[in-house]
Amino acid sequence: MVADLNLNDGLILRGGQSLEVSNGTAERTIIITGIARSGTTMMAAILRQAGLFIGERVYETEEDVSFVHIASGGFKDLLPSLIAQRNKRHPIWGFKLPNLHAQFLWSDLALFRNLRLVVVYRDPVAVSLRHSLAERFGEQEDTLYDSIRALEAQTRFIDKIGRPALLVSYEKMLTIPEKLLGQIFDFCSLHPDADAMTDIIDKIRPNNEKYISGATRSFSGSVDHVLKNQLSGWCQERDSLTPVLVDLFIDDKLVDSKLSNVFRTDLMDAGVANGARGFIFDLERLEINDESIIRVKVSRRTVELDNSGKKLREYCNCPGSPGSVSSPGHAASRRF
Repeated sequence: MVADLNLNDGLILRGGQSLEVSNGTAERTIIITGIARSGTTMMAAILRQAGLFIGERVYETEEDVSFVHIASGGFKDLLPSLIAQRNKRHPIWGFKLPNLHAQFLWSDLALFRNLRLVVVYRDPVAVSLRHSLAERFGEQEDTLYDSIRALEAQTRFIDKIGRPALLVSYEKMLTIPEKLLGQIFDFCSLHPDADAMTDIIDKIRPNNEKYISGATRSFSGSVDHVLKNQLSGWCQERDSLTPVLVDLFIDDKLVDSKLSNVFRTDLMDAGVANGARGFIFDLERLEINDESIIRVKVSRRTVELDNSGKKLREYCNCPGSPGSVSSPGHAASRRF
């Protein structure tokens, strides 16, 4: 399909002369990328529905479990064998990986067969707002400059790679999908039939509830008790083994921050991460009295823990057993 030069169709081709450019083989690898919260989930879902294999196990955000494991876990040594396995099974295959420029080196990308990039670009204001919502930032958290810098870094990275890359406007995809899809599918060598095309267009919509649920960070935790001038509690992030930084507020004034990395047997027994999600604040050096209001929140976010917001004397009257106070097995299922 040839693009209409008189129409702003929201597509820019980099590193190639036409959408059909190839090295003489139909085999290719498609990486769907863009900065985080830019619409890569929608694009990956579209290409999957059109027939592109994007993984045997994928998250709700359309990300391949294997490639997420390699990229975020530092297991780059597994990359060649995984690529060889996919090449053997699929002449055309791909995967979604947001922030590709921050995840892989140019040398990593050289491992992929006949690589092509589908890169989604979205209005940076919308990206920054979606990022703030997904990360549970407060209104004071301005991520606009971060989004703009990430867009520039991504574009420079794509130009440095020198591989065919199709830059796709998220906004144009929403408003004129029938103008874009044929060209995107040509670029990827995908050939969905008319019924599949109709189904794909019908499902293109913003604010997909399944995506929002899967992409929004979820925290759970509780403020437990005060014993020997120490305030104890726990906090974890869903599907993460990284400790959470929590802030202590006394009468709405930030006074201290701690990582939730203290091991507790009751948390391990309740299946809260690996058990090391407790936190302890030393209150002895703080200006505080029995009527002071205690709040514990996830740092830089709007998430306040269970049992937070009480007077100090109420935490001092709690039972001594951490497990009997916070009930981690129950509270861990709650989403903030």
